[in-house]
Amino acid sequence: MKRICKLFVMIGLLMFCCTAIASAADFVGTWNGEYCTMNSKDGLSCGKPMEIVIVEQQKDLVRGHITINDKDYPLSGTINVNKMIDYTDALNSIGVMQITARKTLQMKAVNRCVTGNAECAHSGEFKRKK
Repeated sequence: MKRICKLFVMIGLLMFCCTAIASAADFVGTWNGEYCTMNSKDGLSCGKPMEIVIVEQQKDLVRGHITINDKDYPLSGTINVNKMIDYTDALNSIGVMQITARKTLQMKAVNRCVTGNAECAHSGEFKRKK
């Protein structure tokens, strides 16, 4: 009888852990916030509005778009073992996105920083639109 009880407790804990892990990786939705950029010419600039929309998440793949100044840029990526999205976008950015403990989406990315390039790096934190 004790073995059966232990088995049920272990199954319950396993189900709870799997549910918690799965819910932590739910990126689908619209995320609004501001971001900062680092530029080789002008330096650091913050407070720029951005919207990130993840329209599809299947297995370890995500796709969507980033909206800056009413212009959409395609976004695609993969979810890695740390429940972070490794992504690329149409602005030649390569970066990561993750859901924080505060349930916000944090983004960090770098571009090819060449003289005259508008953005060399950017980062931001976004809240899910309800």
